[in-house]
Amino acid sequence: MTTEINFNPFPFLRSQKIILRKLKDTDNIDLSKLRSDKRVNEFLDRPDHLSEEDAGKLISKLNEGIDSNEYIIWAISLSGDENLIGTICLWNLDIEYRLAEIGFELMPEFQQKGLMSEAIDLVVNYAFSSMRIKRIEGFANEKNQRAFKVMERSGFTRDKSIESDIKSNEPDFVNIAAYKLEN
Repeated sequence: MTTEINFNPFPFLRSQKIILRKLKDTDNIDLSKLRSDKRVNEFLDRPDHLSEEDAGKLISKLNEGIDSNEYIIWAISLSGDENLIGTICLWNLDIEYRLAEIGFELMPEFQQKGLMSEAIDLVVNYAFSSMRIKRIEGFANEKNQRAFKVMERSGFTRDKSIESDIKSNEPDFVNIAAYKLEN
């Protein structure tokens, strides 16, 4: 059994409603909108605005990481429409222990329609079957109930043992909720 992970060729994933594809240079406008939305950024520790130019640079950087098999990130599009409506990724890959962390974001007008649950299910299936990942973890600000719900709908369970290792009473520290899904 090989322990290598290889994202070449890029794994395009699809369901009836969505397509998970590689980020394109022309996604810079939609990625800028996504990463500049206050509702998307509410629980994230990142700048509250991403220019279209910087989004283009970010796309290039992300695709370099995919090409070097460091992580994988998919653009989420509706079937029949190439516009980016969100992203989903597997990162912090631990090849030896077959672990990955999942991350995701979706434009607010597409939330609460089951689209992210579909995207997570596609990525989890790919991770378990093609990458032979044994455990996927997801982390969210402890106030981000929407993230909890979407992970729970996809079979993730809360893992308090991980949370206890990273909790803090420091005033500027944001406590997180940890979720896991095992194969």
